[in-house]
Amino acid sequence: MAYTLNISSISPTTVTNSGSIPLRIYFSLSGSGLTVPGFTIDLYNSLTGGSLIKTLYYDSIYDLESGLSYLVNFNNLAPGTYYVEVYYKVKGAPRRAITITSSNPGVNNLTLNGSNITSNKINNSNVEKETLNNNKVYE
Repeated sequence: MAYTLNISSISPTTVTNSGSIPLRIYFSLSGSGLTVPGFTIDLYNSLTGGSLIKTLYYDSIYDLESGLSYLVNFNNLAPGTYYVEVYYKVKGAPRRAITITSSNPGVNNLTLNGSNITSNKINNSNVEKETLNNNKVYE
């Protein structure tokens, strides 16, 4: 019988794009068989398929316990919704959504020429306020 890994939930489901965030994973594992030791926590841009955005955690341990927290790093990720996938003996399902917000509250999810704006500096000068069609887009 092969292993089945059911990811029940993750906590928290909203984090800032910074480092050393404790991520708690609840799961159930059933089945038996031979496997490679270790586990990973990966971040994808889609609930199914999609691209691997970042490996958040890797450990070569043999036993993983449900409900433990692991410190992960969300630095340099654009704000938005991502999907956490866990691999432990087998790929876990389903992926769980996590929302990443900006650790710099002055940047309000702006995109310029298809690139996310992650700083309030232009040519080494701070941008204090920005409006577009009389609407505040940055404060």
